[in-house]
Amino acid sequence: MERLTNSSESYNVLNELDKVEAHTLIISSEEDYLTPVRDQELLFKKIKNSHWVKIPHAGHASMYERPLILRVYV
Repeated sequence: MERLTNSSESYNVLNELDKVEAHTLIISSEEDYLTPVRDQELLFKKIKNSHWVKIPHAGHASMYERPLILRVYV
């Protein structure tokens, strides 16, 4: 896990996101501090054909914190 975490710090594909052509669903949680909403918003702005859903009152484990909400969107 430590090696995975360390390797992800230098992995950056922001300049490649505009090349994504597939429809992309971005799901954010308002209280996610591991993957902040501002980072998800950046993905949404850079990936054409993307759709963005924000889950209120949930953190990084939204699938456990708000499982019924996910059923509505997915």
